[in-house]
Amino acid sequence: MLIPEVKQVNGIWKGHVSLDSWNTFFEKEMDIDLNIGGDKLIECIDSRHKFAYEYLVTNQAKLLETILNALLVEYPIMQEEYGYEDEELNEFMPYVDNIQEFKEIMEPKRVYILDVEKDGMVYLGFHFRCSWDEDHDYGIIVHKERVVKMGGGDVAFLSWIAEEDKKAI
Repeated sequence: MLIPEVKQVNGIWKGHVSLDSWNTFFEKEMDIDLNIGGDKLIECIDSRHKFAYEYLVTNQAKLLETILNALLVEYPIMQEEYGYEDEELNEFMPYVDNIQEFKEIMEPKRVYILDVEKDGMVYLGFHFRCSWDEDHDYGIIVHKERVVKMGGGDVAFLSWIAEEDKKAI
């Protein structure tokens, strides 16, 4: 599958992707920014990147479910770490009982197709705007449907995180 309308701008491959199941979940039409390479400048898009794009489009619902379920588990810990209290807690980081409630406090900003491969598949990063950290956002890296790491928005594009995971047994 070709990656539509991707252009190299200042050495960075950029485009947009529309994911129907994500549009349905977030209840709006979105063209999510697409970046190929993450923090690595790559010369050209190759078959690994095209395969990852196809994987993203084909498995978009499962990937979103994986991301949100992982966040649902980690979210109470994050609430403690951020330390919002009372009114700020309700405004920025309210209690969440199910993944549906995340659509009120976050939305997709960018998808990264990284240039690090393991077992025939490159890593994917997802960057979200979120109410609880407007300066740093929320980011997550996955390999297939396995969460590798989550944190600030920068987590989504950092190749060294994928490289570390690739080396782990």
